[in-house]
Amino acid sequence: MASDRGNLSRKMAAIVHADVTDSTALVQLNEALAHERINEAFSRFSQNIEHYSGTVHEIRGDALVAEFPRASDAVCAALAFQELHSQALTEIDDEIAPTIRIGVSLGEVIFADGQVTGAGVVLAQRVEQLAEPGGLCITAAIHEALPQHMPFDQYDLGEQEVKGFEEPVRVYRVSLKAGEIVPPPERTQQLKASNPLGVSAAVAAIVLVIAGGVAFWFQPWEPEEEPASVERMALPMPDKPSIAVLPFDNMSSDPDQDYFSDGLTENITTTLSQVPDIFVIARNSSFVYKGTSVKVQQIAEELGVRYVLEGSFQRSGDQIRVHAQLIDALTGNHLWAERYDRPWIDVFALQDDLTENIISALSVKLSQEQQAQLAKRYTDSPQAYDYFLRGQALFFRYSEEGNREAREMYQRAVDLDPGFARAHSGIALTHGYDSRFGWNDGDDQSLTLAKEAITTSLSLDDTLPQIYMVAGTIHLFSREVREAVAAAEKAIALDPSFADAYALVAIGLSYNGQADSALKWMAKAMRLNPHPPSVYYTAMGRALLLLGRAEEAVIQLERALQLNPSWIYAHVYLAAAVGKLGERDEAEWQKDQVLLLDPDFTVESWIAAELIINQAYLDQLAKALYLAGFQK
Repeated sequence: MASDRGNLSRKMAAIVHADVTDSTALVQLNEALAHERINEAFSRFSQNIEHYSGTVHEIRGDALVAEFPRASDAVCAALAFQELHSQALTEIDDEIAPTIRIGVSLGEVIFADGQVTGAGVVLAQRVEQLAEPGGLCITAAIHEALPQHMPFDQYDLGEQEVKGFEEPVRVYRVSLKAGEIVPPPERTQQLKASNPLGVSAAVAAIVLVIAGGVAFWFQPWEPEEEPASVERMALPMPDKPSIAVLPFDNMSSDPDQDYFSDGLTENITTTLSQVPDIFVIARNSSFVYKGTSVKVQQIAEELGVRYVLEGSFQRSGDQIRVHAQLIDALTGNHLWAERYDRPWIDVFALQDDLTENIISALSVKLSQEQQAQLAKRYTDSPQAYDYFLRGQALFFRYSEEGNREAREMYQRAVDLDPGFARAHSGIALTHGYDSRFGWNDGDDQSLTLAKEAITTSLSLDDTLPQIYMVAGTIHLFSREVREAVAAAEKAIALDPSFADAYALVAIGLSYNGQADSALKWMAKAMRLNPHPPSVYYTAMGRALLLLGRAEEAVIQLERALQLNPSWIYAHVYLAAAVGKLGERDEAEWQKDQVLLLDPDFTVESWIAAELIINQAYLDQLAKALYLAGFQK
């Protein structure tokens, strides 16, 4: 909306208007609590709107306005929210329980001075007023735009006289059919229908049914994907099957189940990456596309892979449903697709079946030893596994609070299954991060606790690459650089597509005085992880700086700061690089950024905390920081 301020623009869209029923009465009961619960409801609705590619334009008091490019997405977002909100209301044991009415219309919206208006918005509001509390009403135009296979009951309310409109408006009441769930958002399908709202038949093609229904997976009318082009590949294609596992869409009514859909994605990624004959893109790069509408063709070209796996996950009580499809981006064909309906306690078998089918579809043959390794399970306890996945999601926040809460989840997993090696390694990593980033209030026991936990983990299972990766990280934080490199190399031997392990080798080598070799290892890491985190670029920049290639270092460090503007390490090395180049103004600016992040920063304290063990590199870095204007 910021770009529209001071201008006037118009466009056609599917418009959603939502309002709280009898909000005045709620406020009179308890103003503060009423506003809090209304805000919570609209926040929940806003998340659903964004999930279905909509845009929230206004939340004013007790009303919300949003727009969608597709009618089906608008209706799906509204019904998904109503289902989720109705569950939330069951947990309220007082009278302050805000119910929401929703209306959807097709019409023109006008953007002017940061406000959204127009006949379409007014019509959506009028239609919303015809809905029952907790209900949804749509106009005839929206009704006609919805694909016939959508799992909705639509009751014709007839033509209605609505204020501000001369002609009567036909209105339909919409609800979800019994036993059905809301279809997922369209993501990658290429539209070929003539529908004016761009409604794709693909949405109807992947309707998820909780019990006794039919899943429309492939239909004769489903469009093929537009093929990717080898010539447009941003990176060279590997000489073996290459794949990116996209984040599975969480189609559960509870957005908090994202931790499990993300965990499922990561589990498939890490399992496939242990197969030497498959090139697997790292989690970090695949998750760049989470919640986006990027075509499979574009994803394949950006990542330099031939195959893309996408799917969805749904959990309802003790039941789970997973849809997955493997696409050959170079032909545009669906190579394989499957739907899995399992009890929650069979989650491990489900993941095994899924990965086995993918490997088979890629025509990759496994040795008996490889089959045995891939068949190993982290734990036999579904509840312990659930806690572990919750811990992973919290850890990936990379914050002090997230680190602490992650350790609590890992500990719960260990309490349920003391033999859960990866959960022990998770505990070790959180203690290591406490030590490295000062999240332990000066307690020097964090590294000791980390080493104890990783020793326990390795004693339980010494065949998992992730555990060696954690061990290498703990060694690095302990300045045991050679041991860190050895552990990372062991992780790579077990998992040839382990991008972070290649990066850890690179970091260790640069700390040990081998910055030239470090650049080669980091290049391998970045091929597996084309959208790397800022730490990759920081490590590249530091290695280039230590090799005397300051201009190249600046490029990498600026990329790091684009991803994480508050990353003090990148600011420090960038200050050193521009100081070495004699760019005094830029060096002064970078120095100011460092001091904003750490007012007590000095060159001596930084060098004392550095993990670099090569004295010549330390001396060179200190000299460059003095050139940047830092005090001793």
